[in-house]
Amino acid sequence: MTEGATIANRREAHREGARELLINWRNKTWAELYRKRPWGVQALLPDVVLTALASKARLKTLEDLTGAGWSPIHARRHGDKVVEMLSGYDIKFLRQREADRVEKAEKKKAETVARNLEKRERERAERLRLRELKKNLPKPPRASRSKKRDPLSSSANIHTWSGKYASPSEDPIFST
Repeated sequence: MTEGATIANRREAHREGARELLINWRNKTWAELYRKRPWGVQALLPDVVLTALASKARLKTLEDLTGAGWSPIHARRHGDKVVEMLSGYDIKFLRQREADRVEKAEKKKAETVARNLEKRERERAERLRLRELKKNLPKPPRASRSKKRDPLSSSANIHTWSGKYASPSEDPIFST
């Protein structure tokens, strides 16, 4: 992922990580700067605004932050720090997700290579087994290369009458 890659909304683990980051920032900032004030952490960054910031990655400007419900005073004072912190988190999260995707793809590729290798080995073993079986079978008789003649050609000739009479029954030699 490039540094300029943008996302509109954070989801699931990404959103929960951003929410945890904002909660930690809110507690730390309140403890460092506002602990003597009569109001609590909810006045610094209300839960509704915190959830909106954690969910919507497109909130980048002071106007966006105040539009989400954050107090203009706190948005001006802490907005740039919060946006910078969330942008860094987004980049880190996207890089980690890309690294996880690449690792998963490499693992799947290695499994596929191993499976194909195993399949080729089984096919090779089967070819060798069939070759051994074929080697042990008796050889079929060899076909003759001599010219073959029609087995019925000599006995199948029809003898025709070629005498001077029309049929053998009219010939005096054959009639008795």
